[in-house]
Amino acid sequence: MRNPRMQLTAQTGEMMKFFCSLKFRRASICPVILLILTYIPSPVSAQTTAGMSVTLFDNARPAGQATLRWLGFRVFDAALFTPRGQQYSDNLTVALRLNYHMRFSRSELVTATVSELKRLEGTQPDHKELETLLGQCFADVTRRDSFLAYGATRDKIAFYRNGARTCELNSPEIRSRVLAVWLSPKSRFPALSRKLRGQE
Repeated sequence: MRNPRMQLTAQTGEMMKFFCSLKFRRASICPVILLILTYIPSPVSAQTTAGMSVTLFDNARPAGQATLRWLGFRVFDAALFTPRGQQYSDNLTVALRLNYHMRFSRSELVTATVSELKRLEGTQPDHKELETLLGQCFADVTRRDSFLAYGATRDKIAFYRNGARTCELNSPEIRSRVLAVWLSPKSRFPALSRKLRGQE
């Protein structure tokens, strides 16, 4: 059986890396954050959210919904939509919606996303190009802003900010690659990912 303390330490370490790469990378407080996180028993919770809907494809229903919290603060509410609410799989048309409750800049979102892609799939030749393209897709977000990633096919994913389309990416397996940041079993927040995939 895994030592709960060791498991918590590993999880909090991952969280510190993630949030230091986002909101706090410009401040020298990351060691303090890690110290605080070490004594918090449950820094992330995956909770059901309500009031989310999408009409991008027929029979879209939530497969899973969750809330990411950090140090008690709500970061974003997330919902994954699939046909008839089926459990997530790579061959389904899907839409992932994030409703934000914290401010993040475009560059913070792009940097964190590309960093996660590199961690999940190793450095790939197209990462630099993806970073440039995501810079065109993403934008600054504040409280109550929403982003939606709509994957109609395996090789296409479109992004919407507050209902307005911002871009479309076309590349082999781009849908599963990008969504892995939030949905992969190896994501930074596996409990949230399981909830979104409809496995909890």
